[in-house]
Amino acid sequence: MSIGSSNWDIYAQKFNASGVAVGDIVRLEASGGANDLYPQVTAVGADGEYMVTWYGYSPGSGVSGYHLYVQKFNADGSTYDNLVVLNHDGQATVQSTETGTVYLVNDNVVVSQLSDITGAASDQWASTAVIANTSASISAANLADGTYHAWAVDAAGNLSVISGRSVVVDNTVPVFTSATTAADITDSTVAGDTVYTAAATDAHGITYSLNDTQHFRINASTGVVTLISSPGQSSGAQFIVTAIDAAGNQTTQTVTYNVVDTTPPGVMLVSDADGVENSGEMVIVQSSEAGTVYLVSDSVTVTDLNSLTNAADNLVNSVAVAANVGTVLALNGLAEGTYHAYAVDASGNVSAISGSSVTVDNTAPVISGGATANGTSLTSGAAAGTQVYDANASDAHAITYSLDQDSLAWFDINAATGVVTLNSAAVAGSYNLVVTATDAAGNHSSQTVTVEVAPGNNLDGIPMVSGSTTDTSTEMTVNVGLEKLSNGYTVVEYMRQTGVTISLGIRPARCTTASSGCWTRATTSSRPWTSAFPLATPWWIRRSRRWPTAASSWPGRRWMPLAGLTLASTMRSTTIAVTCNPATRWRRQAPASPLRRKAARMAVISRSPTRRWAQGPTSRRPSQSSTTTAADPTLHRERRP
Repeated sequence: MSIGSSNWDIYAQKFNASGVAVGDIVRLEASGGANDLYPQVTAVGADGEYMVTWYGYSPGSGVSGYHLYVQKFNADGSTYDNLVVLNHDGQATVQSTETGTVYLVNDNVVVSQLSDITGAASDQWASTAVIANTSASISAANLADGTYHAWAVDAAGNLSVISGRSVVVDNTVPVFTSATTAADITDSTVAGDTVYTAAATDAHGITYSLNDTQHFRINASTGVVTLISSPGQSSGAQFIVTAIDAAGNQTTQTVTYNVVDTTPPGVMLVSDADGVENSGEMVIVQSSEAGTVYLVSDSVTVTDLNSLTNAADNLVNSVAVAANVGTVLALNGLAEGTYHAYAVDASGNVSAISGSSVTVDNTAPVISGGATANGTSLTSGAAAGTQVYDANASDAHAITYSLDQDSLAWFDINAATGVVTLNSAAVAGSYNLVVTATDAAGNHSSQTVTVEVAPGNNLDGIPMVSGSTTDTSTEMTVNVGLEKLSNGYTVVEYMRQTGVTISLGIRPARCTTASSGCWTRATTSSRPWTSAFPLATPWWIRRSRRWPTAASSWPGRRWMPLAGLTLASTMRSTTIAVTCNPATRWRRQAPASPLRRKAARMAVISRSPTRRWAQGPTSRRPSQSSTTTAADPTLHRERRP
């Protein structure tokens, strides 16, 4: 059947299974001009009969307030019996044409006379005194369930016929059969979606209602609950459904529901541009929602939160994050491999895998170049740019090479290839340089390498003094190898004893003999080194500066490459001291080097076979224990400014 309600009016129309109307449309109303609402239909039996209940307000009938009205229909859609009214306090409204008593009697009682009524069980009937043509109420509070009709008895004891209308007494509350839990309300639940269906059983019609009308709507007839607007996120929230039957009996059921976040967060992972780190480094992670970000090895199969939390300790690290805030996540303790990030929000939703990854690499490069430079044989004077070593390191990722700070005074290294070269002309000596190979993850290894530079013909290198003499000779030759400083300067010091005449011959390195054009000089005066030593022609250029030919430029102080020193004395017992002092303050630059000789070395060649100075640190005064007339020596230096 169909129930229509508009403007406080109710209409009923029955239809068969084919949708064809059965009978006429019936208007249901408590009385003319009454306000009628909330109709509900309940089938009665299996032969097609049914009953309609509703609330009605009929001020003209003498019954005050809203009451519950019942109208039974036959199978053909026509009304059965008269309209019955029950008020909310369980009373039936009755009326008689004469003053007397009205009895409300269960249909189970067969009535032929008054004694049949009064002799029945007390829960089968009830009565009230009435005034002629005036409505009165009979309480049904103590009556048993069933259908009741009214009988009137006047003052003379005359019993009326049975009333045309009946009333059903129903004291049984509806019983809920539906669950006490509603479906979760998720991010995808929209207004109008069904979240719960209330169901209750009762002998008569049931009307449903609920308390939270802000977020939910319930169909009063079917009990279907739909969403109006989603409540705030919560767990264990509740609403209450009430079921009321036609007699006004009611029962309630508390329904629990959860508002659940089912949308996974977004995640972002930021590492170095090369995406390679070691376990001592860190990355930046970010999630679109507050929760936790996990950095997990690609060897772990991620399906849910448990797969993240149950991964081995060296395959996952995590950090708590606020929404949309970059957070540091340390890589400590992680095994080598490729890692991606996953974000998990407060509801346990796991994000998709991050778009970027980071590779954890804890293995340092392996340098295979060895501890000794075994490339090109180096001699003093080898040109800048000459290769001296190849680090030749191996690693799974890109490698950058570097040298220790001290080694940079003498060598350069190609950061990409690891090839070490001279950065200036080679100087004889032994050098220890430290090569470091660093991979993209920051892992590094170092190798100390020894480089040997043999003495050459350019007179560079460690100071050496050698000579030969005989008892009868008054002349000896001293060959001096000089250490060339990093700025290209060479220093040599000579000392002579007072009263001894020394002849000195100096030959530039380019001259192999004392031929024409090669300058030599012999000293004969008592102060031989204060004299100027002019050159026949300019021949020495160093650092784009040419030696001057003017004798007054640097009187008595010369810088020159030497092929040898020829020393002659007038006394057979004369001792000549020749000193090379590369640490002199005259130089312009003194970069740190483990090979620089900061202590001067001195070699002594004695004309006396029984008296000889020991080789040792430079001294400006010969030892007092030496033979010869030791007086304050005159110190002479030759230098290049």
